[in-house]
Amino acid sequence: MSAIVARNLSKKYGGKPALDEVSFSIEPGRIVGLIGPNGAGKTTALKAILGLTAFEGELSVLGQDPRVARDKLMNEVCFIADVAILPRWIRVSQAIDFVEGVHARFSRAKCEAFLARTKLHAKQRVREMSKGMIVQLHLALVMAIDAKVLVLDEPTLGLDEVAERFTEVLVSPDRAEAARALGPLDERQVFGKTIFLFDGIAKSRLAELGETRTPSVADLFVATMKGTYA
Repeated sequence: MSAIVARNLSKKYGGKPALDEVSFSIEPGRIVGLIGPNGAGKTTALKAILGLTAFEGELSVLGQDPRVARDKLMNEVCFIADVAILPRWIRVSQAIDFVEGVHARFSRAKCEAFLARTKLHAKQRVREMSKGMIVQLHLALVMAIDAKVLVLDEPTLGLDEVAERFTEVLVSPDRAEAARALGPLDERQVFGKTIFLFDGIAKSRLAELGETRTPSVADLFVATMKGTYA
């Protein structure tokens, strides 16, 4: 069964169409991106999936109509908005305690493992964080929930540490084992070579293994989620 199925999904604001008879199907295990200019209807489609807006047409999420089964779906669906909103007074540890207390599918260990790869610490308050750090906390909290569907609306706005921390290296087969010895976050095959993703390894050291580049946020997300939902 498809995780999400839309048929002729339509939505108008003030008579102007935001979605115009859109149809698509998303199978379980897939990571799918919605790409388009501002006003193309990306956020409207996500809100429809979450049962946050009325619409015309047919929409099924995990076999349920989000217009009438939103409460049930929220046990299986998680959402990260385009703006990470957390109380400015709350500490990292308090945010973890709260989510652990309200969501049975939340894994504290998984959340803390995500946060261990950031500069955040347990006693830090939101008001002491940069915008990027707030996004990191928000992502860690939501990604640690064992959801069947994870909906993200530009969740990485404000992340500004990618170029400093992460590096991808295109490595030939004879150097692959040397690259694995450095503990990559992920690896994938491309045209007979392997692309390794590293966190916190000096670029000068990695340049000895092959061609280096800064990964996109999409690359980082896919690598992280591949490990989470393997």
